[in-house]
Amino acid sequence: MQSRALLRSLFLPLLLLAGEALLAAQDRWDSVLDRYETICDRCIELRGKIEAGESVQDRAVTTLLQELNSLRKTLQDASGSMSDGQRARFHTILERYSASGGKTATAAPQTQASAQRRRAAPPRPVTRESLPEPAPVIRVPGTLPPLTAPRTPRLQSAPAKASLKYSTPKPVEHPAPVPDMQRWSFDLLAHYGYGSASSFGLMTAATYGGHWGAWLAGRSNFTATGSSYDCTSDGRTGTGRFWGNGQSRYGIRRLAAGPLWRPLAWLGLYAGAGYAVEELDWQDAEGHWARVQDFSFGSVCWDAGVLLNWKHLAFSAGCSWCPFATVTAGVGVHF
Repeated sequence: MQSRALLRSLFLPLLLLAGEALLAAQDRWDSVLDRYETICDRCIELRGKIEAGESVQDRAVTTLLQELNSLRKTLQDASGSMSDGQRARFHTILERYSASGGKTATAAPQTQASAQRRRAAPPRPVTRESLPEPAPVIRVPGTLPPLTAPRTPRLQSAPAKASLKYSTPKPVEHPAPVPDMQRWSFDLLAHYGYGSASSFGLMTAATYGGHWGAWLAGRSNFTATGSSYDCTSDGRTGTGRFWGNGQSRYGIRRLAAGPLWRPLAWLGLYAGAGYAVEELDWQDAEGHWARVQDFSFGSVCWDAGVLLNWKHLAFSAGCSWCPFATVTAGVGVHF
């Protein structure tokens, strides 16, 4: 429906354009009249399609509007005047278009006698000064409105004293960027300790926010222990003397944990407490094991040391105190 309404508004009598053509001229009037005749023929063709109930594309109407506006501008900028033959051709095209149903009524309708007198009179030279402006077109029921491009209203200039105030937009505040560091960092190290005997284990450390964390470490020499009775290192037992066959074993088990503090990103200090069990067993002549009391113990131990980080590597060094001091060292990965 919108396309159909637009098409109906397209087919106007080109009398307004005719008035402008009479008021303006161009040296090459033949090419102008060719364009004018083509536009009129296309208007007649499209009008016939609409009356026959056929659909017309909006693009065809838009293209015709553009051509008509272009011709109007050419006529407005033209100079010179048409010859008698060119004026006769112009009126012939206009009368053919009006006869097809594209004419409109003007504000001052002409009588039949006046129309005959005008056709009988010889054509007069037409100039811009000799012809008045075309009369306004009055829309008649069944006819189409003038096909003129909407004019852009002229903007009024601002008063001379008026001043434009420009305000600089406030910069958008963005939250401060979060430091490029992980909220959590971890270290996993393989530990080695040497005291009464060598022991091996793991140490893990976790740091939150780059400063505080915790650690956990455990070591053992993976030697099974167990005894049937106790004895002393000088061979005494609760029932008599200890007679051995020369076999012995020594077992170590340690577990400790505590806080971790990092004054620097690559340096950590740790300390904590745990429990350590060390046991020396002797085997007697009958194959039974006896725990040597003065070389075996189970007690609280204290651990402390440093943790160093370099790229993706981690190193630790420390000491564990219990009845027998143990020096520890470790190496691992940092992630």
